[in-house]
Amino acid sequence: MDGGGGPRGWQVGPFHHEFPLHVQRLLRLRGGLHAWLAGHGRLSRPHRTPAAVAHRSRVRGQAGRRDRERRDRRDARAGDGEEGGPSEDFIANWLRRKVSARLAYGLVRWKNVLLQMYFYSLARRKPGKTKRGILHLAKKALGPEYDVEKHFSPRYNPWDQRLCLIPDADLFLALRSGKASVVTDEIASFTEKGVRLQSGDELQADIIVTATGLKLKLLGGMELMVDGVAASPSRAMTYKGMMYSEIPNLASAFGYTNASWTLKADLTAEYVCRLLNYMDARGYDYCTPRRRDPSITEEPAINFTSGYIQRASDVLPKQGSKKPWKLHQNYALDLLNLRFARIDDGTMEFTRIKHRGHAADTPGAKKSEQRVVTSPRSRE
Repeated sequence: MDGGGGPRGWQVGPFHHEFPLHVQRLLRLRGGLHAWLAGHGRLSRPHRTPAAVAHRSRVRGQAGRRDRERRDRRDARAGDGEEGGPSEDFIANWLRRKVSARLAYGLVRWKNVLLQMYFYSLARRKPGKTKRGILHLAKKALGPEYDVEKHFSPRYNPWDQRLCLIPDADLFLALRSGKASVVTDEIASFTEKGVRLQSGDELQADIIVTATGLKLKLLGGMELMVDGVAASPSRAMTYKGMMYSEIPNLASAFGYTNASWTLKADLTAEYVCRLLNYMDARGYDYCTPRRRDPSITEEPAINFTSGYIQRASDVLPKQGSKKPWKLHQNYALDLLNLRFARIDDGTMEFTRIKHRGHAADTPGAKKSEQRVVTSPRSRE
């Protein structure tokens, strides 16, 4: 639940049984394909001895039995009314047995990225359908007697605020077993024994954890000065999600709100290295994103309805209506823009400092500096 977003939050339970039928068939196909390959000895590699082939078959058989045992345990839990969650990524485990660890890591990483992009896109394009799907999963995990509509159906649509993922259904299992409970209401006041609710009920508590009122602080509250003049990032427009218009030589990492934070942080670090190498190779001293296109309009940097985001509207920078000022919240697009797009894109201005005079020849003298603008690229 996001602070300020209301008493309820979207909870996404386990969904490995909810893949479309064609996806389930594709996942089952790999098991049949392996069985067929194992039954044709002519497909074995020529340099393997019969003993090695037999050993590999035994290993595969043991792995297959382990997979079957895991499926049986999962089905048993489902039969008892429990949801077997994806504690392990069976696709990742299978890939590690078939290919190198490096290749398996890359494939699994992209699988996870694309699944998240698909789910986010679906939630934004079809919020009603996504909402019904999430509620269906919650009802399936909690049972027909539980009031899912009251406790797990917030006022906002999925991804209007961040979602809470429950991959192993542990929260749902605790609620269903009676070890935990959810009360959805609004707080009227604190009492000697706990909290008084708007409904008039009193919720007794030994400890109350306040999880609202978060205040964002950009750059740790650091004050910026450019040539002796205060510069506020909140009045700037974010360039490629990392730099700020009219502020030179400053980049910061700001990750995704709809995916792993480090995905964007990695791309940011990689782009900054490209930028520094580009400047070093050409003798540039400054780089400054410039707002030259008057047709680009300002938009909020994060389109969330969460209270902590709304309260930070005067702290966060703005984004633009077009690239390179637009925040895509999309790893694939950012990968193309940050890893492969040209550095000198006509928006970034590069500057060299030309030193005049020879300070070393006159004791106590200082060299004067002259800034020479050498970009955008149309000027070179």
